[in-house]
Amino acid sequence: MDILVVDDDDLDQQLFQRALKKSLDAIKVCFAASVGEARNMINTMNFDVILLDQHLPDVDGISFLNELKLNQSANKCTVVMVSNSTDENLALECLKAGAQDFVLKSSINPTMLKTVIANAKTRKELEAKLLASHERTRILAERDTLTGLCNRFFFEQTVTNALASRRQKKLVSLMFIDLDNFKKINDTWGHKHGDALLTRVARRISSCLRGSELFARFGGDEFVIFLQEVHSANEITRIANRILQVLPAPFEFDGFTFYTSASIGISTQASENIDADTLITQADIAMHRAKQDGKNQVCFFEADMQAEFSRRVMIENGLRKALTHEEFVLHFQPIVAISNRQIRGYEALVRWQREGVLTPPNDFIPIAQESNLIMDIGHWVIREAIRQLSVLDADHYVTVNLSPLQLRDPELPSFIIAQAASYNLSPERLVLELTETAFTDQRADVYQAVSDLRKAGFNVALDDFGTGFSSLSHLRDLPISTVKIDRSMLPEKKNPRQEKLLKGLVQMIQALELDIVIEGVETEAQHQLCRSLNISNGQGYLYGKPAPFAHH
Repeated sequence: MDILVVDDDDLDQQLFQRALKKSLDAIKVCFAASVGEARNMINTMNFDVILLDQHLPDVDGISFLNELKLNQSANKCTVVMVSNSTDENLALECLKAGAQDFVLKSSINPTMLKTVIANAKTRKELEAKLLASHERTRILAERDTLTGLCNRFFFEQTVTNALASRRQKKLVSLMFIDLDNFKKINDTWGHKHGDALLTRVARRISSCLRGSELFARFGGDEFVIFLQEVHSANEITRIANRILQVLPAPFEFDGFTFYTSASIGISTQASENIDADTLITQADIAMHRAKQDGKNQVCFFEADMQAEFSRRVMIENGLRKALTHEEFVLHFQPIVAISNRQIRGYEALVRWQREGVLTPPNDFIPIAQESNLIMDIGHWVIREAIRQLSVLDADHYVTVNLSPLQLRDPELPSFIIAQAASYNLSPERLVLELTETAFTDQRADVYQAVSDLRKAGFNVALDDFGTGFSSLSHLRDLPISTVKIDRSMLPEKKNPRQEKLLKGLVQMIQALELDIVIEGVETEAQHQLCRSLNISNGQGYLYGKPAPFAHH
């Protein structure tokens, strides 16, 4: 054991020397007569115990004790304060300053000194464990355990404090980063690979920063960066553009290659005019606008975005209420046989009836998809369509639209099968409409869901064919029974070139022995064209607008 005695009295040093040699084995004792001398020894040697006189010629013992706490090489030492003073307040002061014990010089003897040092070392060890526990708790409270970055709590507190302490007019900026399509990676590869990707994304973003920024993981696949002093918008734009440039490069680990990008929203404001919550909200709003505009880009917050964001939040909250208050209704648009205009079936179209006003789907379906409410709305549509279909004539069918999100639900086929069974409905009377976007990612779960539904006897229609991808391989490979040709393929007036294109498309689909429904028939001329091309079924305002069954 290495012991340092700091005392300027020669007689006291001899007292310690005798007592220590009699009380402890295998010890090495060094002496310092001043704080300055003790500093030099502590900086060059390691000590287990320091016996520190409270009254020293250059610095008092308590001041030196406070200094020792800041010294990396000394703060692990056990410190026992020694003094000739019997003042209890002095003893308490020494203990508060960090000493493990306080003893009177007059009471020092070998037995007592051995006990004091042993007890002091035990207390020091307990203090070290307590400090380590506090440090672990602090790290858990302030750090994200996955990436090691600051967490949301610490970030919000730090930004709040930084803005509150601003006295001069300065620009501050906050960047909100959300990874594009990260959920697909989690769903496809699992959370283990998703978490591994997040740690690598965090490191890659860190490489774009200067070091003075506050960088945190906000939650999930969201990251935030705070700059306390910004001189121009170009400064934050350069950082954002660097992030956009480095993220799309492939991430390779565990034998796989992963790709991602980011949508970035930025709010830059005068620090005295903004609070942390507002700054974060503005950057979040701008990030969502960046996603809407095509992803993998930067968007700065502008005042008009707040109104749009508030509108979207209001609609989302309204949709949640609509689900519980039965505000959704189904309207049905006829699908007729072109040859005789007899109704063969109907397409079920959801409407939101709030406060007596019908809201068309284009106004709320995109928001429902973004918020995942489309899952609950889709379930309601399926249940209600089957319920109403069950009371129709047996020779009529109803088509229901399924979103790509719904098709990724592994429980969807069993849900539809159970709903049909509960009304004793023959499966072929329900047609499930899908768009090609459901298949663009080549997802095995989507193909499996469609196959399971076809095997159960339900018909499947490929909707809006003729726009977007219009992949011929989908016509060949997908287990579909019907193709719905998009209204854009039907000429509004005489157009030989477009008519030939439509004719070729129809003949190709007919050669595959698939049923056809052409959408958007609004004029008698369009009807006659469809009839001349031997198109079997049509849908459009010419035959009837969407309305409740009671109106048909």
